Amino acid sequence: MSTVVAGSVNAGVLTGSVEGNHSQRWRVNGSATGAHPQRWRANRAAAGAHPQRWRVNVTADGSYPQRWRVCVAADGGYPQRWRVNVAAAGAHPQRWRANGGADGAYPQRWRVSGAADGAHPQRWRVSGAAAGAHPQRWRANGAADGGYPQRWRVRGAAAGAHPQRWRVNVAAEGGYPQRWRVNVAADGGYPQRWRVSVAADGSYPQRWRVSVAADGGYPQRWRVNVAAAGAHPQRWRANGAADGGYPQRWRVNVAADGGYPQRWRVNGTAAGSHPQRWRVNGTAAGSHPQRWRVSVAAVGGHRQRWRVNRGDTSDHPQR
Repeated sequence: MSTVVAGSVNAGVLTGSVEGNHSQRWRVNGSATGAHPQRWRANRAAAGAHPQRWRVNVTADGSYPQRWRVCVAADGGYPQRWRVNVAAAGAHPQRWRANGGADGAYPQRWRVSGAADGAHPQRWRVSGAAAGAHPQRWRANGAADGGYPQRWRVRGAAAGAHPQRWRVNVAAEGGYPQRWRVNVAADGGYPQRWRVSVAADGSYPQRWRVSVAADGGYPQRWRVNVAAAGAHPQRWRANGAADGGYPQRWRVNVAADGGYPQRWRVNGTAAGSHPQRWRVNGTAAGSHPQRWRVSVAAVGGHRQRWRVNRGDTSDHPQR
């Protein structure tokens, strides 16, 4: 990460795929043509040549500059590609196959900030599900009662009516404003919903089914910044796996040797003891401080581990 390789400065961002193997690596100024996100295998060999390499901020498609945000789907093949200023109607995120061919025409293209739905401007954050089909679409000012994140099918039809629509920043549940961050799981159903200031004991991230019914009671609800585990404050970032079970939970200041990210089952029991616990900024690995960013794959097993200041050779992303 940020090391000198073959005379070129590199900066990397790693994203683990479901098989626990491939990460994305951005080469910055690696060649005169631009930056390349490159996917690599666990044995450090490049995962293909051009099919797993895409140019970032280079001139293409009629001299239009392009910008990519590459998000690898569960099958390890489909990145997302944003076309900027490609047409007068707006920018198009375009999804491509691993072989470099376009994955359809319009079904995988959506207008960003273009006029639609009664001249109301729209804004999208496109997050492809594992099936490679369902993006998320945000309607901004689409109705008087707030904005709606709306999920659509590949053929352009809405994926349901209300079950796939959630109000954002609107009054509900006893007049408390709500804020959602919708993160669709691989089965195309479960978003994450954050309740803000709903109860005196903290906020609750709550995962819901497409039918709007709560997916369980407490097992899918976690207290944020509340007193627990011996009166130590806790902070969670809940990231549900595809099976709808395992969130990530960070214990802050629980022990003298650092904080622990701990994965828990739906029934509330810890998913193992030490194998699912890592020290954060604690002394380990030869007294070198370590820092982790834990990213759980769909199988509930693989995560990414960053070693910071491991030695003089640079930082090591380690999975």
